[in-house]
Amino acid sequence: MEIEKKFLLKEKDKIYANQDYFPQIDKIKKETKTKGKKIIQSYLPLKLLEEIKQILEITLNFKPNEIRLRETNKKYSITFKSKGSIRRNEYEKTISKEFYKKYKKLRESQLEKYRLEKIIKGQKAEIDYYPKENLLVAEIEVKEKKDLKKIPKLGKEISKKRKYKNRKIAK
Repeated sequence: MEIEKKFLLKEKDKIYANQDYFPQIDKIKKETKTKGKKIIQSYLPLKLLEEIKQILEITLNFKPNEIRLRETNKKYSITFKSKGSIRRNEYEKTISKEFYKKYKKLRESQLEKYRLEKIIKGQKAEIDYYPKENLLVAEIEVKEKKDLKKIPKLGKEISKKRKYKNRKIAK
């Protein structure tokens, strides 16, 4: 189960970041691009679900709405996610480079981003910069729903806005 809040920090030239946490937003953007991990995410058509589950010998206890391939630092994974905004089911599995390359060719869309992790008020914030969209967002994940209220407001909350879901950003 994934439980998180997502915040818009900067979109093009408009700044939404909470200045208490991000007084120099352009510095954070640059740091994310230069020191963060490069991530490539590819989204697969749901019609491949049964084939992939069979090949990887996976049983899911939820109905996936999204199949995502990810490459980070020459490590590869596949993630299945259910519908949802703040809370949704998620299953992630490490895959081989060969599997990744084979299925990446079948993608419907793809995005590139850079991720930097920072500790903010004792919680791990993942800051993502999308260079093609000139977009900067941050998210904090918690273990239990009751902990959502402990998440500091990092910027404009966009947890429920479909426009800012990675799947929607991918082209």
